[in-house]
Amino acid sequence: MSKPSWTIHALLTAGTIAAASLAGAQTLRFGLAEDPDILDPTLARTFVGRIVFAALCDKLFDIDEKLDIVPQLAAGYEWSADRKALMINCARA
Repeated sequence: MSKPSWTIHALLTAGTIAAASLAGAQTLRFGLAEDPDILDPTLARTFVGRIVFAALCDKLFDIDEKLDIVPQLAAGYEWSADRKALMINCARA
């Protein structure tokens, strides 16, 4: 094998090994400009916190680009006659 051919073969082998080791990784990492305020979705109030929870948590509802309520984990919802209670039907997994 000539030297250039051997070098290309070695680089391809190293790249294959690196890709295989990354495929088995179990850690999700993403960069943010700042830290979330708190890691409790019921208490968080910052934009960065919303980004973190959007990546980690499923929601009952979301809001689309037209600001309409879109069910995610919920199959639908219905208000009571007196509008004091909300019945949420959960989607089947």
